[in-house]
Amino acid sequence: TKVHPKLRVLVGTLWHALADLWHFTILFCFVLFFFAFTGRWMFGSEREDFRDMATSTKTMFDGVLGRFPAGYEDDVRLTVFTSFVIIVIFFVLRHLVIAIILQGFMKLRGEIAVQEHVGEIFTDIFWTFDAWAR
Repeated sequence: TKVHPKLRVLVGTLWHALADLWHFTILFCFVLFFFAFTGRWMFGSEREDFRDMATSTKTMFDGVLGRFPAGYEDDVRLTVFTSFVIIVIFFVLRHLVIAIILQGFMKLRGEIAVQEHVGEIFTDIFWTFDAWAR
């Protein structure tokens, strides 16, 4: 982080948010497995993509990435279930991650009393390569 002050902000923000991000990861896995278990319980006997816990977990993870089960809009229960997954994961958990990162940035900002001067782009590039060369 001695290479460039703006890089210090990025690394410092992630460093301050690391513990909270770890707890978020645990919470995210718990929520994902909860939805996988619920999907297995509700649709395991009817749908191939919820037949066992491993497949159900993969289906839920694919849902996190935006790939929802084929034909989910044909079944009202699956549509409601998928909508609830979208609300909880995309809206609630995504905003929680943003809040964690923002809190890490605010902690770092409080630590930085005097911001180092950042020159124009060509000077920054020169001093960055000079620092790497040493």
